[in-house]
Amino acid sequence: MSFTIKTAISDARMEDLLCAAFEGGIGYWAEIEGLEGEEIRHKYSFQLPVRGGAVIFGDSTGEGFPEGFEAPRLDRQALERGLELMAKNCPSYMADFVNENEDAITGDVFVQLCVFGEVVFG
Repeated sequence: MSFTIKTAISDARMEDLLCAAFEGGIGYWAEIEGLEGEEIRHKYSFQLPVRGGAVIFGDSTGEGFPEGFEAPRLDRQALERGLELMAKNCPSYMADFVNENEDAITGDVFVQLCVFGEVVFG
């Protein structure tokens, strides 16, 4: 048997997780290649997907992304998908996030789940 619960995640907490990813977690495989919705009020690129825009990633490894992911796009829909996948497939990382104990690795795993649907790097 199992129980299912719902947890509300605020935009501010989502920005915290993306900050951890962008400032230390994903640099070994991704770099920001483009921004969509730059007219949306934001100070940092990690805020853009939360506020209705998107970040397009380029490959920083020189090896390319997995087939079908030539230009991964991180938007609000991807964030929702990533949260669901993290809760289902990576519960220890989800627990770290919910308990405000996330770090760069938590952010990295989350962004990969958002854009690839699985952890591809690391």
